[in-house]
Amino acid sequence: QHGETLCMKGLILNYLGKKEEAMESVKRGLKCNLQSHVCWHVYGLVHRSDKEFGTAIKAYVNSLRIEKDNQTVLKDLAILQVHIRDFEGFCETRHKLLMQNGGRRGSWVGYALACHLLNDYDTALQVLSTCRASEGDPNTQPNKPDAAASEMRCYELHLLIEAGRKEDALSFIESQSKNIVDKLWLWQTRAELLVELKRFSEAQALYTQLLNSNPDNISYVEGLEKCIEVYSPEARLQLYRQLKEKHNRSQIILIRTMSILPIGQELEGLIDKYLRKNLCKGMPPLWNTLKFMCGNDPKKLTVVDKLASGYLLNLEQNFKFHPDDTEFEPPTTYAWTLYFLAGLRDWQEKPSAALELINKLIEHTPTHIEAYMLKARIMKRAGDPIEAAKVIDEGRSLDTADRFINNKCSKYLLRADQIELAVERMTEFIREGRSTLEHLNDYQTIWFQIELARTYKRQDKRGHALKCCHQLAEHFEEFLEDQLDFHAYCIRKTTLTSYVSLLRFEDNLRSHKFYFQAATIAIEIYVSLHDRAYKSQSEGDYDENMTADMIKKRKKKQLKEQAKKKQINKAASVDVKNESMAEDKDQEKFDPNTLASTSDPLGEAMKFLTPLQNFAMRRILTHTLAYEVYKRKHKYLLMAQAIRRGMKIDPDDPTVHTCIIDFILQISSLPETNDPLVTKILAIEKSNMLGGSDPFNYTSEYLSKHQFSLPHIVAGIQSMHQLQPDSMEQNLENITALDDDLEGITLEICTKVCKLLESKTFGQCTSQLREYREKCRLFYPLAPYFNPVTSLTVSNGETTDSPTTEKV
Repeated sequence: QHGETLCMKGLILNYLGKKEEAMESVKRGLKCNLQSHVCWHVYGLVHRSDKEFGTAIKAYVNSLRIEKDNQTVLKDLAILQVHIRDFEGFCETRHKLLMQNGGRRGSWVGYALACHLLNDYDTALQVLSTCRASEGDPNTQPNKPDAAASEMRCYELHLLIEAGRKEDALSFIESQSKNIVDKLWLWQTRAELLVELKRFSEAQALYTQLLNSNPDNISYVEGLEKCIEVYSPEARLQLYRQLKEKHNRSQIILIRTMSILPIGQELEGLIDKYLRKNLCKGMPPLWNTLKFMCGNDPKKLTVVDKLASGYLLNLEQNFKFHPDDTEFEPPTTYAWTLYFLAGLRDWQEKPSAALELINKLIEHTPTHIEAYMLKARIMKRAGDPIEAAKVIDEGRSLDTADRFINNKCSKYLLRADQIELAVERMTEFIREGRSTLEHLNDYQTIWFQIELARTYKRQDKRGHALKCCHQLAEHFEEFLEDQLDFHAYCIRKTTLTSYVSLLRFEDNLRSHKFYFQAATIAIEIYVSLHDRAYKSQSEGDYDENMTADMIKKRKKKQLKEQAKKKQINKAASVDVKNESMAEDKDQEKFDPNTLASTSDPLGEAMKFLTPLQNFAMRRILTHTLAYEVYKRKHKYLLMAQAIRRGMKIDPDDPTVHTCIIDFILQISSLPETNDPLVTKILAIEKSNMLGGSDPFNYTSEYLSKHQFSLPHIVAGIQSMHQLQPDSMEQNLENITALDDDLEGITLEICTKVCKLLESKTFGQCTSQLREYREKCRLFYPLAPYFNPVTSLTVSNGETTDSPTTEKV
């Protein structure tokens, strides 16, 4: 029984995918020779492949106790230490490597990096300076610059800036500029440092050179503006006029000039010239560029509207932009003018006028794909996702080889709850022989999975929605694990600045909007699962009266039956058997029925909530979801903590106000607690939340303060109804008031009020619901949800949640 041989055999089996046999062989080998550093090293490698990094580190440490100077083990240990962010241990390990092999650049760079991650800038800079001095001048061959030495000097400059030593950074640039390959980055960094040190004359000269090389770089324009220290609108206008004369082809400078200019002939002339030029070219995102110029100034928007409407009239009558023009415009100019005006009307929230223009464009040019996309967007914003999906699918059929419009079509189909058709559209760009959903999951098509989860949630297929959320969470786990490939590579290639940025990005990876969206969906579903028993949507496997334990027993029985069936039909080949077992494990892990029949939904919700609390602290939805979870766990102090964190972001947010009133009612109905400290803290939190007032007066002041904001009014009336359910008629009258002077009137908030009325929260209110739908139809005349036919369907309880109208 040779221990090292058995361990190496286990390592080979591990690479072949035979995990259980590999671990058994490695353990046998380790038992045979506990004093072998090779056995401990292999034991750590096997655990590392299983992502058990803590156990792997312990194995590496045991290996080093036997042979402390083994560089291979030290390097593997350093990789795992930086991966789990044990920077102190990483620094110690890199120092040992430097002491053993000080003749290699990687040893010096690795130790400097470790000191940097510990914020020990002085030591890191000293190490890099010593390394640079020992290497000498790398610029001995001007035609072959040393990229690695250049990267190391860029990293040293980055360290000086991060340490706040800006004067030293400028001196370093002067002395080492010849050894840095990326001259553009060097000039940009030098210009930024000069501005921070208020050496504006030097910075102005440098930014002028940079602007001459690229006049459409907005950072150069803003940097030059800081150098000249223009504070008055007149001075800024003079600066941009000079820049426009010098760089007359720069779009950025032209748009910024128009955004500063006051209303007058000069502004109208520039807008006229800009519109004509881009309408002739056929520039689809023309309105998106002009939105920055208009800003919140309705007068500038009026100028654009007047010019574009005049173009359309003259093109229809004379085929010219203006009757005095000498040249005739081609038909494409008329088409793009219609397109521009339709987009403008959509932005002005005039869907009927926008549809009239876009239909005229489609009639004029039936093959205009962008027209179908814009029409679909208009219908979506107007509240008709089904018609929007139909329109964009028609546009997709004009060019089936366009992957972008195909993906956009699939997204619209999912928002219209047409899952099968959306999957069919995605199949057109997937190789045959594979399941479309499996392919999209393997290729981490996150946007599709998020939209699919929302669709399943609307259809109350909570198990399938949770499957999408868990698959997406697994993608982010893979993103984190992918760092392992870069820990050694970046040090070897000396790409240290990018490597540090990667580490910091990965540390906040779960603050990304995609993870946040999936996590919120999962938390909401788990909270609803806690509130009512889950009923399987497939074949009625579970009865709504079954308890969680009964569901668990039923599921175990089903799994046993499936296991027997798999045992009968298993493949003869061992490789096929192992592969099948892995697939069965994944399938069981993300089985919709298993996910939806969990016995601890709040515990599962916490797995998604904890990352949001750590990395998405600035989002109010994080704290309102935390409140809902803690409320069901009866964690009153944590409920107060969630509300307090939400109030720090926006104390007047409607959801925060709703949570405050609900929290007051929750603690008011509590029995006398045995812990006087908890009672005291809750009383203090209640007083702080209400500002010394009582809930009724607090809500009344809230409604008075936000009397022209519909979301705040709805939240306030809901709270008032909780406080005084006897005033149902008054609350009903207030919540159904929908006047033109209100702000925040959106499709979502109008739909939310309708759902409240349908649920009979305010009692039997059929006539009020009908009247409120009539009011909503004035704002959203194209939304099927507010028409009489849909109203009949709604009264029968057959509708789902309102479709999303988020911006695409």
